[in-house]
Amino acid sequence: MKKGVFFVIPSLAEGGAEKVISILLRHLSQKKFCCSLLLFEKMGNYLEEIPPDVRIYDLKKKNRFSFLKLVLKMAEIVKKEKPNVVISFLEYTNLVCLLARKLVFQNKTKWVISERSLLSATLCSQRMYFLEVKLHKLLDRFADLVIVNSESSKEELIENFGVKNEKIKIVPNPVEIEKIQLHCKKIPSHEWYSENIPILISVGRLSKSKGYPYLLTAFSEVLKEIECRLIILGEGEMRDELEILINRLGIKKNVNLLGFISNPYPYIAHSDIFVLPSLWEGLPNALLEAMALGKPVIATNCSKAVEEIIKNGENGFLIPVRDVLALKKAICRLIKNKSLQVKLSEENKDRIQKFDVSHIVQKYENVLSNV
Repeated sequence: MKKGVFFVIPSLAEGGAEKVISILLRHLSQKKFCCSLLLFEKMGNYLEEIPPDVRIYDLKKKNRFSFLKLVLKMAEIVKKEKPNVVISFLEYTNLVCLLARKLVFQNKTKWVISERSLLSATLCSQRMYFLEVKLHKLLDRFADLVIVNSESSKEELIENFGVKNEKIKIVPNPVEIEKIQLHCKKIPSHEWYSENIPILISVGRLSKSKGYPYLLTAFSEVLKEIECRLIILGEGEMRDELEILINRLGIKKNVNLLGFISNPYPYIAHSDIFVLPSLWEGLPNALLEAMALGKPVIATNCSKAVEEIIKNGENGFLIPVRDVLALKKAICRLIKNKSLQVKLSEENKDRIQKFDVSHIVQKYENVLSNV
């Protein structure tokens, strides 16, 4: 008999968790699982990737004051449909689901929450930080299981939020290596890709956690030594702030914020170096995808997960968070050394294989089957 699984997330807008859900819904065994998707708002770029046989529930969230309405609607749907498993992604969703659980009586549904980044760092940017921390400490223990994508996230939940070790499972993010390599062939139409000038690329939401001001500042210093370009793919609340910084640094003609691109792989594949300047991360999808495309990478040591993936000098450069000078030096060194670029590229193609979607989906299937 198939196991009914509800995936819950605010929307399918741009983001790593959203991408992971879209991948899982396309790859989980249809013989073992009957999957549904519950969204607070039915919107987002990844909607078009959801298989047509996946039922989508829209809770029609209206504003940030809809929290209690979402809890009640969530409880109502679970009472009616009685899924075997509810698995929620991201901290806000997890709170909604765990509160809804307290309203669903005499129900055998298992409730799984998934934290995609370092929870403390994520909550620091919230308006009601102390309240949310207390809520997570109170409610996370009601989950039947917690899924994280890195060892550092697991350690943080144990130390800072009191989640028991035996309740946590580590499942890395899946990477669709074959699909990525298939969709990277076409050269982007952007004029820079027809020039013989090195291109740096970074991919991720334009938000505080991604550390783009430090990248832009370091890049302005690189330009004093080397003529090069920087492309950033992603959209978010910091766009205006970043554009102001670009103008202030005088680097507008060398930087392009292209926004969200549904297929970023040609841009990554035809760029020379991938840069991850994040302040904090769980397990960054963009970094894994750049590795799958054989790009030499420069990343900040923003989490133990990144430190486990990138070994300094072996398959990329690992630099301290917020260290503009170290970032500038790493970029200059890599641009000037083509043989080093090739060495790091080949190493990344080998290291990424353990994250292939076939391996990771099997891990998710084992977790969902045994919860």
